[in-house]
Amino acid sequence: MYLKEILLQNVGPLKLLDVEPSFNPDGNPKPLIIVGQNGTGKTIVLSYIVDALMEFSKTAFVDMVLPGPGVQTPYFKVTGSTMQRSDSGCSIGLLRFGSNEKNAYYVDKTGNLSAEEFKVFLEGRFSPVTSWPVDKIHKNIHADKELIESVFNNSAICYFPASRHEHPHWLNQDSITNISIYSSLKPKYQGQLKKPLVVESSVNENKQWLLDIILDSRVDVIRNPDGSYSAPGMFASHTENTQSLNNINRLLTSVLGNNRAWLTVGPRNSGLYRLCISQENGIVLPSLDHLSSGQSILFNLFVTIIRYAERNNLSKSWSLNEIEGIVIVDEIDAHLHSDLQYQVLPMLIKLFPKVQFIMTSHAPLFLLGMEREFG
Repeated sequence: MYLKEILLQNVGPLKLLDVEPSFNPDGNPKPLIIVGQNGTGKTIVLSYIVDALMEFSKTAFVDMVLPGPGVQTPYFKVTGSTMQRSDSGCSIGLLRFGSNEKNAYYVDKTGNLSAEEFKVFLEGRFSPVTSWPVDKIHKNIHADKELIESVFNNSAICYFPASRHEHPHWLNQDSITNISIYSSLKPKYQGQLKKPLVVESSVNENKQWLLDIILDSRVDVIRNPDGSYSAPGMFASHTENTQSLNNINRLLTSVLGNNRAWLTVGPRNSGLYRLCISQENGIVLPSLDHLSSGQSILFNLFVTIIRYAERNNLSKSWSLNEIEGIVIVDEIDAHLHSDLQYQVLPMLIKLFPKVQFIMTSHAPLFLLGMEREFG
């Protein structure tokens, strides 16, 4: 499922935005990059896309937005007059997402506005949205629950806000927060996705998953009664699981700028860290926490995409070009040195041709790098 159309009118500083994202002849989505000065509405555009996805997800999963006191199904994005352009008494947001022959629609309307005024848009492009209360706030979706459940279970659907961060190794994290770590040992419950749409920090969840990746790439050798050795039942999937680790190492070497480095496991009595980064002559970095802030944010962003995509299908981590989804990133260039903006980031995006990347940016070098990589 991909974003196919977005129409915003009188939203924040935007008078009118009407965009149909582009696709390649093979049907794969082209990256969509929104560029503009501060205060021109880039993040507001993303907020409508994320809010639509959040509203869709709530039809199939109970753990997406937790209710607060007196609120049964809270909105991710506030609505009302605060979202309107200052010189207008109304606003409208209309979005269409498509998956093969099925579509999902979102509408967010404020102020005094009649659906009749948008008849030309509604009938031709957003046909299930036929009416709304003229003088009331209105937010609604039209989406098939089975479609949403399938898409969110089998794809990477995530939003990385500008506030994303990863803690440095020198920070005592217990002094500021208690973090619930992802574990493959935790049971899966029906109606729970366990893949938060909004991802501000993911290193702790990724660490456990990366340990699982390394574990699956190993072969358990046992000694038989006759003194011989064997690895029963392991070789059938060993090649594919090794490819998962190879893909992770490909991300890591790109971010580090060191094609001889790889992710490995240190001895269990090594102290604070188990995952480390090594090369031929020994350990390069004692842990993933020792990556710089920019390196960590970039590495964990793409690791999260893989982790989300393969939750119900391990083969997605074997073949990155088969991962589908929508990945929304605000200020994609934040925290990144010029080399990472220009060379590494566009190259990593290109590894996921079936993912629709929707991003905002202030960095001319990143745009030049995207043009260099994609044409």
